[in-house]
Amino acid sequence: MFVLKTLQTNVCLDPSMLGQETIDAVESILKKRYSDRVMQQVGLVVHVYDVLHIGEGSVYHSRGNVYHNVEFRAIVFCPFQSELLIGRITQMNESGIHVSLGFFDDVFVPPELLQQPAVWNSAEQAWCWKMDEDSDPLYYAIGGKIRFKVHAVKFISSDEAGKEGVPLCSVIGRADGTGLGMLAWEWGE
Repeated sequence: MFVLKTLQTNVCLDPSMLGQETIDAVESILKKRYSDRVMQQVGLVVHVYDVLHIGEGSVYHSRGNVYHNVEFRAIVFCPFQSELLIGRITQMNESGIHVSLGFFDDVFVPPELLQQPAVWNSAEQAWCWKMDEDSDPLYYAIGGKIRFKVHAVKFISSDEAGKEGVPLCSVIGRADGTGLGMLAWEWGE
């Protein structure tokens, strides 16, 4: 779920920062730039872990800024396919179930990836699993914990990045296997 990634970037130090230690100024800029941000094909940067290397500074003609090539490590959330996760259901509608992991809210489980047969109960405004005709349906509940597997991690293309309401990174989950679904079904939570 969390990995330590080595990344490289260029950092521009403003003249007002030149009184600080270079490492402190660079770390400050990296944390502002990357913490709690999604990087394409990398994942959600949770924390800048450390700085491995700061290249020699360059000052360009007619500018007072100092530019450094920097190599650093960051803790990144990027789940792998079939990874088992537990989250809380935040919303349900006919298109599926939205799940939050607490620090990441862009998880979606479509109806075809719920326990089958999955049925949308419009009166209850909830999805349920109808195991057979003789048993009562098991309902998915908003606020309840759900165990699911990562089906896919999607990064949007750069041309879609500016659209309102479109997450830069989203996880498609599946809750259609043994041991998957609401924790309350098994453990009474």
